[in-house]
Amino acid sequence: MRRDERAYQAGGPSKSGTFRKIALMREGGAKRIVDLYDFLMNGSKKQDCRSGTATSCVIPPVGPTITVEGDVIRPARYEPTSGHSGAALKMAGG
Repeated sequence: MRRDERAYQAGGPSKSGTFRKIALMREGGAKRIVDLYDFLMNGSKKQDCRSGTATSCVIPPVGPTITVEGDVIRPARYEPTSGHSGAALKMAGG
């Protein structure tokens, strides 16, 4: 199995979980916060990191969201960092 295939095995956050502030907890207390939007929207892998057997993934509850529907490229529920509808429209593809 390729590394990028393993990333999807867990299925991602549920509807109540955030994609913005995922905490990777390592043995010994090391912690890294990951925002998946850059990967999901642009395919960027700059936040990639290796997870081991002693890594836990903590997905907190989703924060404020905006739902975009209608004539857009990606209708969905978004978590804009700026909290306004313009950012959500941009993420939805206009």
